[in-house]
Amino acid sequence: MPESRHLLLQDTALRYFHEVAQCGSLSEASARLHVAASAISRQIQRLEAQVGVPLFERHARGMVLNEA
Repeated sequence: MPESRHLLLQDTALRYFHEVAQCGSLSEASARLHVAASAISRQIQRLEAQVGVPLFERHARGMVLNEA
């Protein structure tokens, strides 16, 4: 993957991460960003894989940042 494409994907994942952290749910972040919740979830999962730790506690009614 070219470096510029990798940075763009990383920037996207960080924007999605920030929005979910701010509103506490994938569905709310999806509505605010006009992006499918599944796409946001995939980007957050990739980001977590890159850093090697889960970043959120996932609950039936939302997501909460954990200590990581």
